[in-house]
Amino acid sequence: MLPLIGGGKTKFAPIYVGDVAKAIVRALEINNSESEIYELGGPKEYSFKELMKMVAAQGGDTKYVDNPEQLEKAKLISTVTSTQDGFLSRMDAINIGKASVMLGAGRERKNDPIDLAVGIVVHQKVGSRINTGDPLFTIHANNLEKVSPAQEEALAGIYITVEKSPTLPLHYDFIE
Repeated sequence: MLPLIGGGKTKFAPIYVGDVAKAIVRALEINNSESEIYELGGPKEYSFKELMKMVAAQGGDTKYVDNPEQLEKAKLISTVTSTQDGFLSRMDAINIGKASVMLGAGRERKNDPIDLAVGIVVHQKVGSRINTGDPLFTIHANNLEKVSPAQEEALAGIYITVEKSPTLPLHYDFIE
C-alpha cells in the first residue's frame, strides 16, 4: 500500500542528477541571484502514483520519497565562516566537489561506498558581499578526521576580494 499525495495525481518531472549538478554550478556562478528560485525538471511529467511505482520497480524504498525526513543525517555539522570582509569573487565548484568526495559523498574509486548523509551546503554566491563571520558553507560529516581536510579543500577554491567582481552572464546555455 502506497500513500499518495494529492490522490496520486500530483505531477512531478524527475531530473537527471548530472543536470541538477550543472544547474547548481551555473547558479553559483551567477551574480545578484542570492534570492533566486530555480525550477528544475526533467523532460517528462509523472503522477506521484507513477513515480512511486517507478521507485518500487527499481528496488527503491518508497518510504524515503514520501518521508524524506527519514533519510540518514550526518553526526557532525560544522559551519565555516569568512575570516575577512569583501566580495565573493570566485567559488570553484571543483574544490567543493573534491571536498564532498573526501567526506564520502562521492567515490574516488568505483568500489568506494557512498555515505548519503554527508556533503556540503554552500551559503553564498559569487558576487555576494561577505562580512567577517558570515557563513560560507556547512560541512555534514560522519568522520571527524575528514572534516579539516575537506574544509581546507573547499576553502582553496574560495576567493574574497576588496573589489566587486564583474557580473557573470545570467545564463550560458540550456541543458537539453
